Amino acid sequence: MTQSNIKQVKGLEERLKKIEDRIKALEDLTPECDGSAIIIKTPEKEGNTEK
Repeated sequence: MTQSNIKQVKGLEERLKKIEDRIKALEDLTPECDGSAIIIKTPEKEGNTEK
């Protein structure tokens, strides 16, 4: 793998970890919660110009 690919994979792994953490946090919420107060900020797309 090139240095660029390795960097990209590490970035994706970090994003995946953050997403998994968010999912876990949502799963831990009590069923009574209607979700109206939950705000999840997603990072803007960065450097995804490849097609």
